[in-house]
Amino acid sequence: MTSERLRDRLRKLATEELPLPGSGATAARHQCLPEVGREDLSLAKLAEAHWDAVAILVEAGREPQPGAVYGVWASEIPTQALTLDSSAHTLSLAGKKPFCSGLGIVDRALVTVTEPTHLLMEIDLHEQENRIEVDTKMWATDAFRPTNTGSLKLDGSRH
Repeated sequence: MTSERLRDRLRKLATEELPLPGSGATAARHQCLPEVGREDLSLAKLAEAHWDAVAILVEAGREPQPGAVYGVWASEIPTQALTLDSSAHTLSLAGKKPFCSGLGIVDRALVTVTEPTHLLMEIDLHEQENRIEVDTKMWATDAFRPTNTGSLKLDGSRH
C-alpha cells in the first residue's frame, strides 16, 4: 500500500466507531483488527493504536478530538525520558520518545511522561510542529517502514 493510500485508509478507519473495551462487545472489537491486518499490516498497526487511544480517552472521561487520528507512544528507554515542566503557568514537555509509530501520519498522540512523575499526556502534533524533531532512520524493518516509526524529540512542547 502506498503511503498516500495508507494515510487515506487510516483516516477512513478512524471515523469508524468500535465497541469500547468492557462494553460487552469485545469479540466484535477484536474482530476488526484481523480484518484490517488482512488488508495491510502497517495499516492495522496504526489503526490499533488509534482505537486504543480513543478507548483510553473515553475511559478517562475525555472526548477524542473530532476527526483526529491518534497514536499511543508508551515505549520507554531509561536514558530517553520525557520530562514535564509546569513552571510559568504552562506545561512544557522536553526529551526524547523512542518507537513512535505514525510520525507525520497521526494528528495527536498519547505519550507517557516519566519525570517528575509518571503521566499519560495528549499532544496535538500539528500545534507543536516547530518544537518537534523526528528521526525515522532507526526503524530498519521493511515490513513496517510505511508506519513511519522512529523517535520524537520534543523541545519545550507547550500544553
